[in-house]
Amino acid sequence: MVDRYAANLKKMDFVWLEAGRDDEHGLHLAHRQVAKRLKQHNVPFELIEYPGKHGGHHWRFEDRMVRVLNRIG
Repeated sequence: MVDRYAANLKKMDFVWLEAGRDDEHGLHLAHRQVAKRLKQHNVPFELIEYPGKHGGHHWRFEDRMVRVLNRIG
């Protein structure tokens, strides 16, 4: 869908993709594919892969908030 909506994606302030490197649902693998397409269309994005799985990442909350506030502030 990135190809189809690239023009609209470029209007966004940022696209943030985040998943654990061992995500049992393969979210990290899907994000890598989306990131590849975003890059092809010159859509700004950030891809973050952290140690861990799909859940139990509440320890990342502070880092997430700082990143979002820095982007919108």
